[in-house]
Amino acid sequence: MVDEQVIDEQLAAALDAILTSVYQVKQVSWAAPPSTTREALEDLKRFLFEQVQVIGEAEERIAGRSDSIGSPSSHNRGNLVAEAGGVEAAVEVLADRIALLASELRQRRDDIAGSDEAALLDRAAAGLTERVKRLVTAAS
Repeated sequence: MVDEQVIDEQLAAALDAILTSVYQVKQVSWAAPPSTTREALEDLKRFLFEQVQVIGEAEERIAGRSDSIGSPSSHNRGNLVAEAGGVEAAVEVLADRIALLASELRQRRDDIAGSDEAALLDRAAAGLTERVKRLVTAAS
């Protein structure tokens, strides 16, 4: 059995990374013109919000909210669209970042293999991978 502290640490880190992604997706979605790309971004945003809730609830059940989780307002609010040089480039950067997040969640899942919470991270990673594919397809 995996130590609860290790599970708590992995969930807190996953939640923190997802919250950062929420801000980035919201920003790019807001800047994107109405299109299939925006629809894919909105779907990704909804999915990320769901994961915040699911992982947050699991994290709360274990040991309460971890002190290591930053408040939502403390997460990266850089201007991804400006940094990337426009919406199309920002979508590409965002797709890469979300794919990296899915990979990170899989690693965290492996770090807590055998726990019920590992399945939460696995579902989140699979959902992100699916949505990155949709986003890339919509943007091309």
